[in-house]
Amino acid sequence: MLVCGHLSADGYHRYAGDWTGVYEFRPHAPQGPLGRIITHARATMDFFAAMVVQGAVTRHPGLRLLSVENGSDWVPWVMKRFEVEYSRYPASFPEDPVDAFQRSVWVVPYWEEPVEQLADLVPVERILAGSDFPHSDGLPEPTQFAKALTAFDDGAVRKIMRDNLAGLLAS
Repeated sequence: MLVCGHLSADGYHRYAGDWTGVYEFRPHAPQGPLGRIITHARATMDFFAAMVVQGAVTRHPGLRLLSVENGSDWVPWVMKRFEVEYSRYPASFPEDPVDAFQRSVWVVPYWEEPVEQLADLVPVERILAGSDFPHSDGLPEPTQFAKALTAFDDGAVRKIMRDNLAGLLAS
């Protein structure tokens, strides 16, 4: 089963509102930097962490999780937290959370993010190119994404641009 986590109104502004005075998500309306900082990727991290730490991906090894339109700058933070918490309390986890994440989660980074650093944390087989043009995270020509992947060889670029998604949809 494939489950896709996509950027949306997630309800987290009701908490951020205690600091900002803005208690609801207003897409394309000014929210101010504090609201963006407080809510950025929180729901994304919480969802994927819950799926890993609470054992959904362990109990259901065929479960495939895909993060779309969330970028990838949240991945280093959650992976570090997995490492720290697992080193302190390994018996509290159904399995090594880094291994579970790397096996079960696919990530669509924004094209301008350091994708090579993401590939240090997750296998290149779990990275997908995305294009959501005319949204700000998309490119008018998807091949521009491929041109930004200068740190990767042709085989890895083909995986990111095509093969990984084809395999994910076929599984």
